[in-house]
Amino acid sequence: MSRQYVFLTATLLALALAFPIHAQEEPPPLWSGTGELSFVAISGNTDMSSLGFGAELFWKPLPWEAEFKAAFVTTETEGEQTAESLNAILGIAREISPRMAGYGRANWLVNTFAGIDSRTFLEGGVAFKVIEQEEQELRLEGGVGYTIENRVDAEDLDFATGRGGLVYRWKFSETAEFGEDFSLLLNLEDGDDFRIANLASISSRLTDLLSLKLSHALSFYNEPVEGFGDTDQIVSAAIVAKW
Repeated sequence: MSRQYVFLTATLLALALAFPIHAQEEPPPLWSGTGELSFVAISGNTDMSSLGFGAELFWKPLPWEAEFKAAFVTTETEGEQTAESLNAILGIAREISPRMAGYGRANWLVNTFAGIDSRTFLEGGVAFKVIEQEEQELRLEGGVGYTIENRVDAEDLDFATGRGGLVYRWKFSETAEFGEDFSLLLNLEDGDDFRIANLASISSRLTDLLSLKLSHALSFYNEPVEGFGDTDQIVSAAIVAKW
């Protein structure tokens, strides 16, 4: 599993570096955001269908940027909730140079699909813009942090972390865009405990306000919670409203 995603990361980086780098001339809008509603099919530790909700809010008073993201998935079987996932992220960044920014991020996660009652993750690091142009963007991230993880019927964990990430966007037509968000989280106190998260998506604009988005989210735990598998996947189709 890890070899596949290392290869994917290297391939995307190589392809991106083949394009020239151009800085964006127009500043982004001060406020922007999205909201989405999706139907989700889940395989891995859980095989069922459910509904998902998501929201993003961005505030960019340059040279500062702030973001809030939240995604919620819930499943019900015979009228009873059987599992849920909630991922909320609050981040702030400040530009250091045209290509580099420092950032801080707080992440709160509930994922009973994978046996996690709650996880709080704090991180600080540096982001580097490899590409920033109208057609595509590529950003690399690296940081250190601390994680507190409460597990379902298993020993709780708290540990220092190191993380590397890749965020890629490619607008391959006037109305369609591909996105890739990859993250590798390392437990600095246990070398065998690492986690991979990857989100790939394709969106197509239907109107000035609405888009259709297809996405595939993968989570991999090299040392999963006892009684749970190491991999979960979420495939979803969503209607997205953007403003």
